[in-house]
Amino acid sequence: MNDPASALSAAELQRALGELQRPAAGTAGFATDAEAIAGFLGEFADVPHTQRSYRKEVVRFHLWCRLQRQRDLAGITRADVQAWEGFLAAPPPEWIGPRHARLGSPGWRPFEGPLTAASRRQAAVILGGFYGYLQRCRYLDYNPFLVMRRRAGARTDATAPMRVLSRETLERVLQVLGSRADAAGDARRRDEAERRLFTVRFLVNAGLRRAELARARMSDLLQREDGDGRPAQWFLSVCGKGGRLRQVALNEAALQALGRWRSHLQATHGLDAQQGALLVPWKRAGERAAAGVSEAVVYRLVKAALADAGRVLAAEFPADAALLARASPHWLRHSYATLTANADVPLELVRDQLGHASLDTTLLYRHREDLERARRLRHVAL
Repeated sequence: MNDPASALSAAELQRALGELQRPAAGTAGFATDAEAIAGFLGEFADVPHTQRSYRKEVVRFHLWCRLQRQRDLAGITRADVQAWEGFLAAPPPEWIGPRHARLGSPGWRPFEGPLTAASRRQAAVILGGFYGYLQRCRYLDYNPFLVMRRRAGARTDATAPMRVLSRETLERVLQVLGSRADAAGDARRRDEAERRLFTVRFLVNAGLRRAELARARMSDLLQREDGDGRPAQWFLSVCGKGGRLRQVALNEAALQALGRWRSHLQATHGLDAQQGALLVPWKRAGERAAAGVSEAVVYRLVKAALADAGRVLAAEFPADAALLARASPHWLRHSYATLTANADVPLELVRDQLGHASLDTTLLYRHREDLERARRLRHVAL
């Protein structure tokens, strides 16, 4: 009964833990836990990486509820949540399987080993959001994760170290990538260098998520007259998390990055500058105007670009190189958010630009008051 691989029938596994390639038709009116899980995960069908992460947490929690507590989702109490936290730190052997085993395969198990403290906190955040969703859908009335006590020493969102690159570091990175593109010799190297330069420069100047750039198309660009003789403003129409639409304002640097990239594609591959995806795959020359890329491609592009820049900067700026070796596309979004929030731009505007659901999220990036307080108190000492 405690073996998670054999406890559920194949039909139940498929229904509760399926691939969910498209969103559920609706969120209300769920009749079973399986339908509620499918509805929640279906909300993230447009962001596969997030959906996979959330599915992992929800699936193993649901199995644990059934096998270890003999309860459905609505029956879970605060005491159960505390027991779940302990279970994550030391899952029994029958719940542990090999890495990368596919769900439903004979070797699959919910865990690959005990979870670290950081992973346990992340699991609690995801499940808290899951239960919040079920409350909003009126599937249940109580969120046992919402009343979790902050443990002493536990890292909160406000105190967690931000994965941010400074303006100076970003300027050095863009200089390196620009030089790489200017000096590239053969067509393939030039293509790769131009793609890296565009991807990093556009992301850091627009604050996009990598999935948003992967889906963006030239037809999503729009221009609005500003009046009073001011130049027209450019926007990119984006469908972000939760299917929320927003208009991302493009600054001059973002427009210049896009202009250089499209000019390169038109000059070297004959692409119509008004067609296709913003970021096109270099391998399919005949289909460039129509094809886009996956968010995994954007991730690899940014990782490779930042790591390459770090190697160039390592001798003169070793601290930069250490950061760039770990940085990812989301660091560029964090960096944009931090630079913008600390530049006297109203936080409501920053929130709308980034697509945050709450102003509380945007407030995490505003550090100016903390720095001013530190400067004023620095010399007040005995």
